[in-house]
Amino acid sequence: MYNYNPISKIIQDNYRNYFNHIYDGLSVPDKKFIHCAMFGLLKGGKCLLSSIARNNESNASIKKTIDKLSMHFDSFKNFNTLEANYIKLLKETLPIDENTIFAVDGSDLAKPKSKKAELLDDIVDGSNDHKVVKGYWISEIVAVNNNGNPISVSSSLYSTKEEGFLSSNAILYKQIDDNINNFKGKGIYVFDRGYDQNNLIDYLINKDQKFIIRVKDNRKYIVNNKIYSFNELRKKYKGKVTLKRVTNNNKEYLNKISYIKVKLLDKMFKGKEFTLLISYGINNEPFGIITNIKINNSHDVRKVIASYLKRWRIEEYFKFKKQEFEFEDIRLRSYNGIKLMNQLLTYVIGYLNTYYIDKTKEYTRKTAENISKSIKKKVTFKYYRLIWGIRKILDLSIIEEFKYISENVYNCEYYLKNKIKEINLFNYNKVRNKKIA
Repeated sequence: MYNYNPISKIIQDNYRNYFNHIYDGLSVPDKKFIHCAMFGLLKGGKCLLSSIARNNESNASIKKTIDKLSMHFDSFKNFNTLEANYIKLLKETLPIDENTIFAVDGSDLAKPKSKKAELLDDIVDGSNDHKVVKGYWISEIVAVNNNGNPISVSSSLYSTKEEGFLSSNAILYKQIDDNINNFKGKGIYVFDRGYDQNNLIDYLINKDQKFIIRVKDNRKYIVNNKIYSFNELRKKYKGKVTLKRVTNNNKEYLNKISYIKVKLLDKMFKGKEFTLLISYGINNEPFGIITNIKINNSHDVRKVIASYLKRWRIEEYFKFKKQEFEFEDIRLRSYNGIKLMNQLLTYVIGYLNTYYIDKTKEYTRKTAENISKSIKKKVTFKYYRLIWGIRKILDLSIIEEFKYISENVYNCEYYLKNKIKEINLFNYNKVRNKKIA
């Protein structure tokens, strides 16, 4: 029988090192709460408080643990501290350069049967024929590494019912602003056709940011002082550049691509020139992409199209987040708690990504992937295989997280100040003998 304890100890040590950075600066109760909540999410794979409670080795009853978790989710306020620590960790570990793809897209948290949750909004459920149901909106920016793994750099769950809400664009622009400041303006922002807006294009230009946006079919362009619709341009140009793509099942697809220098009709662009790329697939309708990236040759064309195709990683990220953690089955009623759960899921998935960017963790990662015993030998979205292996290891090994919290998260001063009502020799010795660092 395989001994899971040695590899489990390494995984738990990696987890502690990662999350010690995440909750740095929080109060002792908040540290314990965040540590337990994220470990329960990692090990249990569910957003239910009962699952989080059962996956933490605590001496307290399940009911008491659930009550404490619920209280903390409702009352937690230090979002900014968590986010600042997470971004600091990303800046130290995540390789961000001029070619890094920042995929921007929106998702939703559908709660069609919920009646008691706070600030429920009317959303369009993309996984249910775009029906209007109750739930919450999510705006996300995901960085795509060279290895293809997506990692969220900004996630904002919101409701238009929230007090002081301005607009979805205000939330998006703040996210992009923060991302520019965090990563010194590096990277390329990639958007789907829902973001084909003149105001957004103008905003990115003023921020001196590179962008790739899929355009809507009804947009018109100025080419050689004449106005053309997209349909007219795609019939006029047939594609001189070829891009070969290979899918997961080893099928090859050829894209024929044309690129045209165009201007936009809106006066806010003051005659500024962009490049419109039209991609012709064999079985798909042609689609257009507009970019401010300089294109001089066919190599640049292929690079821009390949960058846009990486945008699909954010869709896989949303799917992973909802499936592997059953995010839409969340039972919290408080708006504050739901927002916090979204943030904690972001950090847990970020933890998985460390196994692919840190070479010292390669052996642990490969061991976990082998233990998961997945059916396919080759996969493009690797988080599934890794997290299945980690959960199996943690399920079949000794867990020492509660002991670790007692010995490291708490400290002697906290016990003396908050737990002991009458200071006497016996109480002090009892605390001192815990040997808490």
